[in-house]
Amino acid sequence: MESAYVVWAVRIALAGFFGFHAVLKLSGYSGDVQLFEQIGYGQWFRYVTGLVEAAAAILMLLPGFTALGGLLILGTMSGAILTKITVLERGFALELVIALVAAWLVWRFRDQILALLP
Repeated sequence: MESAYVVWAVRIALAGFFGFHAVLKLSGYSGDVQLFEQIGYGQWFRYVTGLVEAAAAILMLLPGFTALGGLLILGTMSGAILTKITVLERGFALELVIALVAAWLVWRFRDQILALLP
């Protein structure tokens, strides 16, 4: 059984990573503006992605909502991986590692999701 400290450290790290990137996207950081233009989705999708990342960061830290935050991260990273493969033709190792860590947290806190089902 993993240590509660390790689980919290992973949750905090993911929340920090996604919170930071949400701020960049929502504040109009030029690198993200250019990236979303290159991808071809437009700037509206940058804002949606930033809001999803912000929600994931917040949920990751709220007791009882870690699994939902992990699901948002899994969805975001899946989209990032597909975009990197099909549009940008770049590597996706970081995104894959983040997705695997998020999947571990979703599994670890799966009871939170099961509790929401009727």
